[in-house]
Amino acid sequence: MDQLELFHWAYSNYQKEFEGNREDHLFKKGVNSKKYTKDAITMVEVECAIDDDWIKAIDFGLKYVAKAIREDRQFIRNEGEVLPIEKIRRVSKDSIVDLSKHSNYITRLPEEEDENLVPDKLLMIKRENDYSIYENRVLYTTLAYLKEFVASRLEKIKEVTNKYEGVTHIEKKIDLGYRSIDFVMNLVENRRNDPITVANNGYQEKIQQLDAILNEVLILLKTPLMQEVSKSPMVSRPITKTNVLKMNTNFKESLALFDYICAYDKAGYSVTKKEKKIYPLSEAQENSFNDVIQLVSFLSYQYNNGLEKRLADAFKKESDRRLHLKDEELLARIEELKAKAKRNPTENAEYIMQLEQSYDVLKRAVSDAKEETEATKAEAESKIEELNEAHETEKEELKAALEDKVRSLEEELAQANEKLETEKKASEALAAELNEKIDLLSTELLSSKLYAKDKSINLFDFTTRERFTKLEEEKKILDRFFEKAWRATKKEIRKKHYDFSKQEGGEQ
Repeated sequence: MDQLELFHWAYSNYQKEFEGNREDHLFKKGVNSKKYTKDAITMVEVECAIDDDWIKAIDFGLKYVAKAIREDRQFIRNEGEVLPIEKIRRVSKDSIVDLSKHSNYITRLPEEEDENLVPDKLLMIKRENDYSIYENRVLYTTLAYLKEFVASRLEKIKEVTNKYEGVTHIEKKIDLGYRSIDFVMNLVENRRNDPITVANNGYQEKIQQLDAILNEVLILLKTPLMQEVSKSPMVSRPITKTNVLKMNTNFKESLALFDYICAYDKAGYSVTKKEKKIYPLSEAQENSFNDVIQLVSFLSYQYNNGLEKRLADAFKKESDRRLHLKDEELLARIEELKAKAKRNPTENAEYIMQLEQSYDVLKRAVSDAKEETEATKAEAESKIEELNEAHETEKEELKAALEDKVRSLEEELAQANEKLETEKKASEALAAELNEKIDLLSTELLSSKLYAKDKSINLFDFTTRERFTKLEEEKKILDRFFEKAWRATKKEIRKKHYDFSKQEGGEQ
């Protein structure tokens, strides 16, 4: 089924679906109630008159070109070179003739009288076949000109005769009360090498003749002789008429063909165009384009309102319903025929045929069930795959979060240790300072006692046993204060660190 047949089949089914549809009937009735003068279908028809004179002249002359090529004319070129006698492999007549003219090639006599005279050197002749003679170059130039001459005209003839040109204009204003449409369509279509146009143009016989001529020219250009001649320059006009070109019939007619195509200055064909118009449109044609309006309206409405999914689901549902209904009708018919066959066993042909169709129904049902199972399986596998992917993603995210948390805890622990070390050093510095002050105080007390004794100044006496005992008690109290303060400081540090670790552990 080609595309045209497929469109026709699909459109026929479209029309069947709308048979008896009330809304479609009212739409077309409303549209057709008014005639639209601008609605028309137009096709450009081409008439191509191809002249016979140049086709006949080429067809006639080309036969002689082929015969001239088959003559395989060539020129034998003799090239001579004087070489030492040791390098001479074969003595030819030309070598003897040349030796007779050049006695200086002989420089010594034979030692014995019966020995042959041997020259020191001889002329060596080389013969080569040369196909690039003037006449062959004329043949090649003729074919090269002929190829361009025929190909250019054939291409233009095919272009105008195989082309479809169509214009369709539809313009309607529709008002149905609840719905109005202003529709304008202007279709301009061109199809190159259109098969329908090719089949109906009536010029295929001459086109095929020109195709055959061009094909023959290409074949002659690929012959070994022409391939060899193509390596040499082409000839230019005016052509020198050698004896071969004047006297040999094949070459003479080939030259005449060359002169003909060089002097031909016409197109070789003429083209006339005219329009074939369908106007006014028939009711059937009007209804067909009304279907186009309905379709365009539907597509616009569907996409504007995002109804694709909803309509696709409805289509599948209706398709399944129709298929099952058709199967039920077939099975009911089989039951009817089965009962009939029991009553009259001789009428079994239709029953058997319907049974075969029922097999198709069963086969289709199994296929549908299998497809449904496969679809369910695929859906389940897809969901499992999605869950696995989600789980893997969650695991990766949790792992990354834990790693970040561990890094954060390690950093905070390092900071706490650093802070603890700093506070410890500060406490040790404070203890050292207090000890230093105690020592200083003891020294001052001792100095004060000595000074008071020497100067007889009534100062507080720290040298008595009672005062010294009291001083020691005060020192012990100070030591206990220091130890208590240090323990409280360490406790506070541990508490802070413990609460921090406990908090972090709870978050984990």
